[in-house]
Amino acid sequence: MGLVKNGGLSRGLGFGLGQSANLRRELDRSLSEPIPDWRWLAAAGIRQLGRGDSRRLLAAYSLDLEPTV
Repeated sequence: MGLVKNGGLSRGLGFGLGQSANLRRELDRSLSEPIPDWRWLAAAGIRQLGRGDSRRLLAAYSLDLEPTV
């Protein structure tokens, strides 16, 4: 991603160089590490549904899309 190396994020989107580097590092990490379901659910922007409620909800209801027999 050339945006961090050539300063594109810092110039075009208002990110500082450190923020650009952090964003790049986290994007790279997200491609190699699985993200827990509760984080996706908490990040969905559902009002009043935070991290704790997402964990509790997923403890009761699975997001597993595989059919159960």
